[in-house]
Amino acid sequence: MKEIQKLLGKKWYFQGFNATPALVDGAAVSMVHDMPDTLGYGYSANIEFFEDDKCYFLYAWDDLHSILGNILKKTRKDSNYLRSLIEKDEEICSKVLKFFEGIVGLKKMTNGELNAKYIELCSNQSAILSVSHVIEGFTLTTEEKILSLVNSNVKDKNKRSLLVSPIYPSFLSIEHAELMKIAKQVIEKGQRIVNRSFLKNNPVIKEMIDAHQEKYFWKRNGYSSPKVLSAADFADEINFILQKVTDIDRKLKEFNEISFVCGKKEEILKKINNSELSELVHINDTIFRLHDHRKE
Repeated sequence: MKEIQKLLGKKWYFQGFNATPALVDGAAVSMVHDMPDTLGYGYSANIEFFEDDKCYFLYAWDDLHSILGNILKKTRKDSNYLRSLIEKDEEICSKVLKFFEGIVGLKKMTNGELNAKYIELCSNQSAILSVSHVIEGFTLTTEEKILSLVNSNVKDKNKRSLLVSPIYPSFLSIEHAELMKIAKQVIEKGQRIVNRSFLKNNPVIKEMIDAHQEKYFWKRNGYSSPKVLSAADFADEINFILQKVTDIDRKLKEFNEISFVCGKKEEILKKINNSELSELVHINDTIFRLHDHRKE
């Protein structure tokens, strides 16, 4: 009881989102077990509760600041630390995804076998977040600081925006660019709509949409439920692009230009010569990549 009272006496950050217990329980476990085991630091405790269809995650502010301190300390000591976080995250996620892909024969399992497999599944679901829990420890404690440093050191509005922009494309922007490439091929066929008749006469484009569906059918999944998108759903998205995007080539060029953001950022940071801002911006770029990978 004293431990609970001690926990309730802490200052907490509340995060609320739609969710169902089975899909977020692993996140709660990994904060206090998998993250410390993997990184050597993490959360001492967390609170998770549900109200109707909404989940509330509570992060203790002292834990968040402790995680920030560890990130800064290890980054200053090892110039490759940020890269190692990315590599470790990708290694763990790849291993977990292979486990999920290997789940077969559920209908033939006994109740005992199903229970054992479910426990193994929960363990893997927890492990996949071992690294990415650093995200909140950095973003929640530095967001205002970064904006303050950017605003006080940079007068140009476009340069300010550039410094807080990601240097990596998100998986959703990559997916959208791939859809635009399919839409471009539809236009090259002299059409502005994808329907059954068009797909029947253009089997290559149909194959491209089917392949895209197989690759991204899960993109609207959430913490409350899964949603399997069909090839027809992606055809509808292509039709929306065909109706709303007047210059697909320009949009694709803008997407490809994100690779130049990194170089432009470095030029700005070099001229500013503010070591604190430079450090936080570089860490923020890694955190964005981890965050996007977690969503994916």
